[in-house]
Amino acid sequence: MTKIEKEIEEITKRLSVLQEKLKLERSQKKFLCICGKKHRICDCDAIQTTYWSNEPYNEEWRDGDIHIICPVSKVENRIYFPDDPIPIKDKFYQSWNGQFKTIYFSLFKSVLRKSVPITSIMQNNTYFNDNKEKFGIK
Repeated sequence: MTKIEKEIEEITKRLSVLQEKLKLERSQKKFLCICGKKHRICDCDAIQTTYWSNEPYNEEWRDGDIHIICPVSKVENRIYFPDDPIPIKDKFYQSWNGQFKTIYFSLFKSVLRKSVPITSIMQNNTYFNDNKEKFGIK
């Protein structure tokens, strides 16, 4: 192994350690729940909603919103980005909703996939929209 290959291997290992630290740090972040209390992401269960899309020539199940279940009241916090300039259908990974899912989806205590409608006990929560910088959403 050359000197450069060894350096790359060391950097790759260091990057992996830093990525794990970042995931842990992000999982500990708190959000303001609809119930009025702050909860850590890692302490909450989430629902990945799905819906049937019947666009011409492309019928399929698609992912919808993420709902975070309040550990106290069990009310579903629909993660809502009302000002997102990029429609989710057009450029999912660039949209704020897409960035949120990419960063935080694996950090919840558990994630259940469920088709809509979910429940009548659901409220829009704009906390992540109002605090995009804190949650690394650009």
